[in-house]
Amino acid sequence: ATTPRDVGEFLYQIQKGQLISDKARRIVFDGLYAHTQREGIPKVCEQQTDCLVANIAHENKSLRHDAAVVTIGQHQYVVVIMTNNDASWSQMADVSKAVYETLQP
Repeated sequence: ATTPRDVGEFLYQIQKGQLISDKARRIVFDGLYAHTQREGIPKVCEQQTDCLVANIAHENKSLRHDAAVVTIGQHQYVVVIMTNNDASWSQMADVSKAVYETLQP
């Protein structure tokens, strides 16, 4: 079974170029930046001008997940939220905002 920690570490390693070539990393992140599900973690960037979210989200009858690399200015962090479909996208956005606010200097 995959854990949030596993997914977060995987995203981190891809972003840092530790698992794939730089060209492949750019292709992967171009796809993640273009992901159409933007109601969870990406909501943190709605009012930020220097903010990008590379995320992958999935939902089915029993699961709702969102995992992302968030870049705000020169700072980056990884957020992974995995639920048994008992959290709404709005609640996931609230978690994303709380993480962002906690990481502010």
